[in-house]
Amino acid sequence: MDDKDFFLKAETEFESSERDEALWLKSLTLDQGDEGKAKYTYIKLRVEELTLSSNKTIKKDDKKIKLEDKNLDNLDNDREFLLAIFGAFVFMIVLILGLGAY
Repeated sequence: MDDKDFFLKAETEFESSERDEALWLKSLTLDQGDEGKAKYTYIKLRVEELTLSSNKTIKKDDKKIKLEDKNLDNLDNDREFLLAIFGAFVFMIVLILGLGAY
């Protein structure tokens, strides 16, 4: 989502019942009660919130991807380990059966 979408979302929220009343009060206070200016301050502040929230989500997703990559590396290591154990097991069975034949 780019910032144009955030501006649209903020303006839509402002015009609906979803408006953040605490943020609206902050905007009114910053603009000394001027509702016309406060609307645009609200939208600006809300876009900042949405941008920060989006960036945190991206960072979480990046961490999740890195963790998944680590897990895949661990699976590769586990697979190699299990193949080595299986090989040793097969070798032992062949050795035992070979010795039993004598």
